[in-house]
Amino acid sequence: MFARTLFVTALAAALLSACGGGGGGSSTPPLPGGGNNPSPAASGSPHASSAPSATPGPGSTPTPFATPTPLPTPTPTPAGAGQTILPNTTGRFSLIQVIDLRMTQQQIQAEAPYEDAVWAAFSPSTWNQSHPGMITSRYMIPLNDENAISGHDLTWWQQNHPDWILYTCDSNGNPTHYVARDDGFPDVPLDFHNPQVIDYQVRQMLGPYMIANGYNALALDQVSFSNYTSGPNAILGQSDPGYNYGSDGWYGCGVWEGSTFVKRYTMGYLQPDPAFIADIVNWVKTARQILTTDPTLAPYHLKLLVNHPLGELSDPNEQAILSNVDGIMNENGFSNYNRYGINVGHLVQYMQYAQANHVAFFSINYFCLNGGSPCETSVTPQQLEFAMAAYQMGNEGGAALYVSPSTGEIYSYHPEFATRLGTPCAEYSVSGTVYYRKFTGGLAIVNNSFTPSSLQLPAHAYTDIEGRSVTNPLQLGANDGYVLTTTNGCS
Repeated sequence: MFARTLFVTALAAALLSACGGGGGGSSTPPLPGGGNNPSPAASGSPHASSAPSATPGPGSTPTPFATPTPLPTPTPTPAGAGQTILPNTTGRFSLIQVIDLRMTQQQIQAEAPYEDAVWAAFSPSTWNQSHPGMITSRYMIPLNDENAISGHDLTWWQQNHPDWILYTCDSNGNPTHYVARDDGFPDVPLDFHNPQVIDYQVRQMLGPYMIANGYNALALDQVSFSNYTSGPNAILGQSDPGYNYGSDGWYGCGVWEGSTFVKRYTMGYLQPDPAFIADIVNWVKTARQILTTDPTLAPYHLKLLVNHPLGELSDPNEQAILSNVDGIMNENGFSNYNRYGINVGHLVQYMQYAQANHVAFFSINYFCLNGGSPCETSVTPQQLEFAMAAYQMGNEGGAALYVSPSTGEIYSYHPEFATRLGTPCAEYSVSGTVYYRKFTGGLAIVNNSFTPSSLQLPAHAYTDIEGRSVTNPLQLGANDGYVLTTTNGCS
């Protein structure tokens, strides 16, 4: 899934290395420099707020996960909720933090008042104490058991539910006894075609854990229409001397029912597999149904967020995803991992559609010039302003923004985010390769091109949020953006 390896490998490494504890504390102002991404320090344990369940012993009719009791009292849905799960974002820069594993508790306390959501929170209590009511989500991959919650290892699954384990086929489609893998986690991949598996994951394991630990949303990664699994799974103690991971075309394929192999999927990552797509869509639908109708979980109004490569809105499977989630995360964003080249108009159309259908849109913009080897420690003013201006082309009151030099985890607040542009005068307009949108208090402009361009500005006095001089016509560099403030911008 687009930057699947970068995002998941970074998260997996942090998950495996996280240690220590961390508590809350009083809120503090933003750190000096406001978003220059100070050197990260180790954060609290990913699951410090609740110890993993002890590994159950084998049994003939095992209970995969025991519901923790008592659970906190559910909070009613507030009256006057907006069109999406986000508070109204019109004319402002709503923010989402992506992962917090490399943030100190002090950084979380400083940043939380400015964030509307956090994707993959591993210090939920600190976020909640510093910003009550924000979206605080628990990370998960749909295929997986969550070892850190359940305590189940491969041996436990082999002894208790051997027919729930997802195995690989080789590049010729031959079944193996190697467990599938999906990048770096000590979690056993499960047969998510099986409705009992989904019920276990959501109703028995994740839902109660989220409630007990202060989460109000589930963040699903890798909700992709490509079978991204491979194998064998060295993290689970399996290896094949003749196998070169990532090049031989192995893929998650099916389950062993005794000595009989039941094939679920016939294609790997490079080709769409209708069966895999149907199961991903069904997982999302079923999870939504459980969260909203289960008598224990439904009173907590747990939300469902997905990291999903944007497809065509005419695709029924795309429609099915959008119809069953509360928020969708787009990791390519407008920056395309600092490669640019995104069709701004096409992306804005998707943003508008999602928000009009009550789905929050999270625009994630990474700017790593070195492709992750390593990333810089801060974004440039031009990179920041480009992302902010592009975001406002499609912000209809239910979109949030993230800007970072890397794939998440670091303190990301910038004082420029406090800019208020007021009410949009209309949707965006286009002049050549330049997109622009007027607001009562400002003007957002993006050059969606690898060559410089210019734009004749309406006759107003403007101030650039980065202090750049404003000429008329405005001269824009390649892949450049401006966020300008003014008065009476619609006149």
